[in-house]
Amino acid sequence: MKQLQLVTFLEGKKLNAANERIKELKKEKNITDGMIGEVIQYHPKVVNRMLNKKAKIPEDVIATLSEYLEVSPEYLKGHSEFRTREEQEYHILAQKYKLVIDIVNSIKHLNLCFAPYFIWTRNDSSEMDKINYILEAADDPSKCKEISSTTNLNDLVCMKKCQLYTCREDEPIALFFDYERNHMGKGNIYCFHEVMHNGERTGIISHEKFLHLIDNINNNIANIVSLTLGLISIEV
Repeated sequence: MKQLQLVTFLEGKKLNAANERIKELKKEKNITDGMIGEVIQYHPKVVNRMLNKKAKIPEDVIATLSEYLEVSPEYLKGHSEFRTREEQEYHILAQKYKLVIDIVNSIKHLNLCFAPYFIWTRNDSSEMDKINYILEAADDPSKCKEISSTTNLNDLVCMKKCQLYTCREDEPIALFFDYERNHMGKGNIYCFHEVMHNGERTGIISHEKFLHLIDNINNNIANIVSLTLGLISIEV
């Protein structure tokens, strides 16, 4: 009996969340009960009863309204604090890259650091060809341009066959967001990381390998040893 009461209570809480969030969005977007009624094909009086918790809001109405109000069904039902799936994805990426930067900063006492490079290229070249180009162009200002952490990677389009960019700022999180959300594996822009140990270049690794390394570095000190010895990057 108590379990049934708990389920009923929780269902009521969800219903209340949907009511409150619809009313909040309705006020924010200056929408009337009549406008909602046209969308969900209910009389405005019925809409009013739903929003005032005098009638149940059907599941298909939630789906239709979430699209109309430009939020996810999960948000409308109170299951998520993020209005859209894109907003949730952005939050997850923000947490991910905050952790990445924290780990990178935490191992600076080992004199180990990373610098990101972004290559814009027309050529369908191999990963090793791109790494060799970085090694060739990294120290040449005419071939390697410096960008800021807030640069839009979509703006890095040029007439050359290949152009290299780097960012020397400590926390280029926005660049990583941009790359992962819009470019990773599906464009002309590729991200690599220069590995420096004691001020000397150890090698170059792809962004994917960089993330894999950082993901494991806390639990496996052998990764640090391998990295500092150049065992997981190309010889320079």
